[in-house]
Amino acid sequence: MAVMNIPKLPPLKHVKNGKYCYLVTFKNVWLDGKSVTVPGSTKTVGKIEGGKVVGKVIWTDAFAAEHPELEALDAYRMLKNPDAPQANAVISFVLSRIMRWFLCVRC
Repeated sequence: MAVMNIPKLPPLKHVKNGKYCYLVTFKNVWLDGKSVTVPGSTKTVGKIEGGKVVGKVIWTDAFAAEHPELEALDAYRMLKNPDAPQANAVISFVLSRIMRWFLCVRC
């Protein structure tokens, strides 16, 4: 059976902008006892289909080029606990249909 490692991604957060929802990287620093995002440190790396805060992630071409292992995976932003605040979000990976077919044919 083929073994695939989960990709190591930078910290991500969602940003809702009108009818779209994006995933961005960020960098926090401690300022006056609070953790705040460094201005200008965010970079858009993907978009969530349907504009909701949970759903399938469509990665940008630049981010996909940096992380080629994402090509074989479908990524979904999901909530660990739907009753808890959205800080409990997680990116979940599923082998894409093409890769599952390829792995099954090779077995």
